[in-house]
Amino acid sequence: DGLDGLLTGTVSIVAVGLIAICMLLAVHPMGTAEAGMSFVGARMVLAFALLGAALGFLPHNFNPASIFLGDAGSLLLGYMCITIILMLGEFAQTHLVFAGLIIFALPIMDTALAIIRRRLAGQALSAADDQHLHHQLRRSLGSVKKAVFTLYGIDMAFMVLGVALAYLVVLTDLRVRVVYVCALVLFGFIAVIAIKAARREQIRLSAERGARTLRSAAPSPTGAATGPANRPPAGPSTGDPYTPASPSAPAPTAPSASDRA
Repeated sequence: DGLDGLLTGTVSIVAVGLIAICMLLAVHPMGTAEAGMSFVGARMVLAFALLGAALGFLPHNFNPASIFLGDAGSLLLGYMCITIILMLGEFAQTHLVFAGLIIFALPIMDTALAIIRRRLAGQALSAADDQHLHHQLRRSLGSVKKAVFTLYGIDMAFMVLGVALAYLVVLTDLRVRVVYVCALVLFGFIAVIAIKAARREQIRLSAERGARTLRSAAPSPTGAATGPANRPPAGPSTGDPYTPASPSAPAPTAPSASDRA
């Protein structure tokens, strides 16, 4: 939950997609009639509870937020999403599980990119950074709300693809490869843009660190003003080469003849 309202809005969109698939399976159950009702009620209850919890929290969590989810809230929402997604495959319908994963693709993508990025940089997987998708969008778009609404749009695109895949699997005999291809293209496009943006940010930060190092290693301008060329002339009547000589007293003279007379 890196930005105000990001996770609660994302989970709301995911919950809407999962509810659509759950309602589809309730109307057109798969498997035997007796076993077909095993997870229908549980899926619907969990999906609606997830949507209600997220929508109820969103007005208080949207920018500027007054309350935050924290790690416990974020992990609970993610756990509920994955639980409902796995329950879609009760009859070994792999396509339905993949449909749920496509709906949940944005958090999966951000997590995968973070793991790869930190592994390549030699950092711990739990190390914090500012190269997540929402951080990059905030820097590019200049505001939290623009970044959040952009990610909402990406979430909705994945939701449409996931629900379309489920409908094709349940209601038709059409090939579903087109949906998979569209999801992979969208996933790869966003991932490539994110990797390039993170690389540019790393180059910029490296250049700034190099410039700061050069500035700290450069000689201070105050040191040149006190160098040997700018020191006062040496005084010959003193032992101190940097102290000017004091004026000496006039030497005594012999009295003239008029003075003796």
